[in-house]
Amino acid sequence: MKSPHLRHLSLLLLILLLILVSNPVQATSYDGNYAWILVDILDNEGKEDYSNILYDCTSSYERDNYTSSATFTNSEGKSGILRTQAVYSGVPDIIYPDEPVEISLKMTTLENTITALRLHDPNANVPDTLCTVCFQDWETLGEVAPDNLPGIYTTYLFNEMAQQYFEINCRDSPTSYDEILSHTLGEGQKGHKVALILKYEGAYNIMSTHYIYEWKKISPKTDTQIESKEVQESNKDDKEVPKLNNELDF
Repeated sequence: MKSPHLRHLSLLLLILLLILVSNPVQATSYDGNYAWILVDILDNEGKEDYSNILYDCTSSYERDNYTSSATFTNSEGKSGILRTQAVYSGVPDIIYPDEPVEISLKMTTLENTITALRLHDPNANVPDTLCTVCFQDWETLGEVAPDNLPGIYTTYLFNEMAQQYFEINCRDSPTSYDEILSHTLGEGQKGHKVALILKYEGAYNIMSTHYIYEWKKISPKTDTQIESKEVQESNKDDKEVPKLNNELDF
């Protein structure tokens, strides 16, 4: 016959087992102690304006706000123009590995007379305008390579239709876009860096803004640590940052 002590011990073990079964420990791969922290911003204003006997191309760069204009003139002296603009917003100061990054892209045709000219002159043409947003491995590719070596180290942000490239041309494209592009970056290793690249190609030029993030230790995430987007944008405007070499070969 069991002693009272053994019966009490058995009862305590049973109660403990019931507590564990009814309240299982939820395992997670992310403990909230690390995140991707914005550490640098690099501006790539692209090349000088371009012109020849057929084309007259100009570009304007502001951070996250790009404009280009391409004019075609045929042998009869008749001209057509395609002028476009892209504005990005929503770049965060902190990227948490378990939350999607959401970037807004508003892409607009400011002027288009080249399409009408093409009705009379099928040779009339100007360069297309193309916008993308991607993450790239900054440790591997370095400061110049992200625009030169896309591929295995590149992860594009998509809209809800899984579209990653947004183009305006003088032929058959949409005339504007209003998109939210997103991607969940995931975890890194201590000290590792990635670049969030907002890119604009148009009028024989490539312009981009490179936001460099480093995987760093932080305090556990709380609601009070998450700044509003308005505060984040005003903080970024105050930062002094270097510019990329304008003579990059694309």
